[in-house]
Amino acid sequence: MRMHSPEIESNIHLERQIRDWARSGAIDAAQSTTLLGDIRVNVKRTNFFLRAVLFIFTVLIAAAAVALVAATGHLGEKTIGILCIISGILAFLLANILVNEFQLYRFGVEEGLAVISIPLISFGVGLVLGFDLFGHSSKAPWFLGITTGTLTAVAVCWRFGFQYAAALALVGIGMWADAVAETVTTKIALAAALLLAVAIVARTWRRRCVRDYLAAEFGAIETLAFVGTYLVLNVHLRVGLASYSTTLRYGGLPAWFYWFTYACIWILPVIGFILSLREKHRLMILASLGIALATLATNKPYLGREAQTWDAILFGLFLIGIAIAIKRWIAAGPGGYRHGYTVASLLQGDKSMMTALGTASVVLPGANTALPSHAESQNNFHSGGGYSGGAGASGQF
Repeated sequence: MRMHSPEIESNIHLERQIRDWARSGAIDAAQSTTLLGDIRVNVKRTNFFLRAVLFIFTVLIAAAAVALVAATGHLGEKTIGILCIISGILAFLLANILVNEFQLYRFGVEEGLAVISIPLISFGVGLVLGFDLFGHSSKAPWFLGITTGTLTAVAVCWRFGFQYAAALALVGIGMWADAVAETVTTKIALAAALLLAVAIVARTWRRRCVRDYLAAEFGAIETLAFVGTYLVLNVHLRVGLASYSTTLRYGGLPAWFYWFTYACIWILPVIGFILSLREKHRLMILASLGIALATLATNKPYLGREAQTWDAILFGLFLIGIAIAIKRWIAAGPGGYRHGYTVASLLQGDKSMMTALGTASVVLPGANTALPSHAESQNNFHSGGGYSGGAGASGQF
């Protein structure tokens, strides 16, 4: 059962929409005041920055307290595991008490306590069952630890409605598949199948929801699971992507499976975009476009072709051309609309989202940038005969 009643969750969701409408100019200040006056939300909240600070400090204090007891008590691994399990359970219960007694809602403190309970319980179960910190020999402790952590994350998401707890649960599902399966092919296939099943179930629940806030939550889980499926299948986005090459026998993968994943990373963005466009699922639309860009960026590595320095320029010009063409096509429709879509940012939240995406695109490095290997970077260096730390500043050029 959720900590807050459906009425409170619905009112908070509606309140956010009204404030967004007011900031966007869709309604005036008098209308906003009148609408907000009819909504009663008796919970304690704070702004985003203080919430983030309280969350970080709560997590650090809780983790430091457990580490201090374990270090000063000179405890063994199984005893540390029991300590972690008890601490995780207490943190989860304390988060419940804070919400019940003080009516906290996304305040940071209860979030930190609920989230820290996930790794504490998971790690504790693994240690109690014999997980070796310096290299375990059995998969059972690792498997059971991940399973417990995933279930705890699901409980946190179900109890408090924290969507990032759902993201941790999805990560746990991927790790669970990695612990169960033996071969790389089986690990990828099992993780992708489980995440895709979660996306389908979440989509079914989202379409059946009568409350907007629940539909938004299931929509976020659906999108996260869908993107997770893509990330698992796109082998060139995994760790050690340099080993996946057609010249290296597909990095140990069977040829048929390698090309199966190649087909999937082209099919998934198309399916996601068509379904989300039909249902006007905005978050899934953005996610489908994002993974489509990832497909284009990893196309050359999949085909075993060498990346060129001008690839990023051509890729950017291609995206600019597509964006301009789509924008003009929609704007040329009756009243600037086509099939219920417009290029104008109607809400301030849309503008903030696009600003964040633009910032992320500048900060994140290009996916198809070719980096020299360690050996190449050493062989390409030539001393210029400098001295006093100049590394060639006084040498002959």
